[in-house]
Amino acid sequence: MDAKYFVPSKFSVNKKYYVYDFIDEKTRLALGYVYNKLSIDNAIAAVKKSISDFKNIFGV
Repeated sequence: MDAKYFVPSKFSVNKKYYVYDFIDEKTRLALGYVYNKLSIDNAIAAVKKSISDFKNIFGV
């Protein structure tokens, strides 16, 4: 898992965006979830969402 910050000047609105990235090491499949703030709650939500999405993708 990795969290990245996007510089506001790249967007037409003055907001901060954070992307939580998840990469499956075997297939190199990457998932990313965008949030408007960096927080523990958002990190937990992103982890839960990625687990669910990876399970759906790989049929586990």
